[in-house]
Amino acid sequence: MTWDTQTWTPLPGFPAGVLGGFAVTDTELAAAVLERIAGWRKSLAAALRTGAPPGISEAMRDLLLELLGVREPLTLGHYPYRLSAFPRPSNDPVQNLRNILLWRARIVDFLSDIWDTLGAPTFDLDECTETARAFEPEDMSPDRCYLCLDSVPEGAGAGHFDKCPVQAAWGKAR
Repeated sequence: MTWDTQTWTPLPGFPAGVLGGFAVTDTELAAAVLERIAGWRKSLAAALRTGAPPGISEAMRDLLLELLGVREPLTLGHYPYRLSAFPRPSNDPVQNLRNILLWRARIVDFLSDIWDTLGAPTFDLDECTETARAFEPEDMSPDRCYLCLDSVPEGAGAGHFDKCPVQAAWGKAR
């Protein structure tokens, strides 16, 4: 199963030292990253409008179009994880970036769990894994937290949970 990444722009990476975007306080830097995210969103939506990529069901494609905010939300309320359409912008680029990163984290958290059910899953593991690739930044590596995108030193994965900015925003960090 392969999602042709030639048909859409990958989610942009973040400049070195930005800690996945949650540490951004510079308005100009946030605006520049937001511009690149807008290009990613536009190209991914355009690719999805042409049909479901190989290995991605029409139901997943439709859900992604809803999540990207380019299709009327019909199914978002049926899923856990507080899934929502792409955040509406405000006048604060730093807050906009934070909202988008939290939106993205909910999606990848959903995709990492939704296939693991007692009954027949709505989406299977391979489809969820493949779909999650669209929400990985182009510079993603195994040493980064899949939720907040911060670098996590080798062996510190479990300890990161207590410091993860996404977990803190969700009220789960200690």
